[in-house]
Amino acid sequence: MKVGDIEVLAITDGVGTEIAAEILTRPGVNDPWACHERHRAADGSLGLPLGGFLVRSGERTVLVDAGVGPFDDGKYRGGRLLDSLAAHGVTPDDVTDVVFTHLHFDHIGWATVDGLPVFPRATYRAHRADWQYFVTGDAARPEAVDKLTPLGDQLELFESDFTLAPRYRRPPPARPYPRHDRVRGLLWRAPRAAAGGRGPLGRPVR
Repeated sequence: MKVGDIEVLAITDGVGTEIAAEILTRPGVNDPWACHERHRAADGSLGLPLGGFLVRSGERTVLVDAGVGPFDDGKYRGGRLLDSLAAHGVTPDDVTDVVFTHLHFDHIGWATVDGLPVFPRATYRAHRADWQYFVTGDAARPEAVDKLTPLGDQLELFESDFTLAPRYRRPPPARPYPRHDRVRGLLWRAPRAAAGGRGPLGRPVR
């Protein structure tokens, strides 16, 4: 997809599986998925695509979110992100920036592997409030600490709107984590488009 001078490509990494009834409820509605039956398997489960987006603008090649990584716990299965990038002619060395919408495990999987950054020339960018919540705060999550700490000086934290590439701006979150509805995707201005998602409380945000 092209938005003005910006190219946006979906990058796949794998699939996650959740029980639909466990991730969406509506007070007074017995089956909130009844109007979305085509998305629900016979056993009541949902297949949730995992991955990110590749944004090309000017001289920047930006990966927005890094999938779940080479990971398989029976519910979340990844490992295809690098192949998906290669299908678009992109190698890890080509990526100039990795932008995390938030720091759940299914968005940071290819940040590092075996303690080394996967994208050696990239600047990794995360919101400071997310970093404090997931990595350095009292409730820091060990999987995030292990995955993200090796980024070292390749990491840059942001707190407000900034320009990353020509005609591509990353807005600040609407409110700090842990309110999931603050993940509102990315805004491209003039013209403007959005890509993002929302997920269940207590579970990874798609």
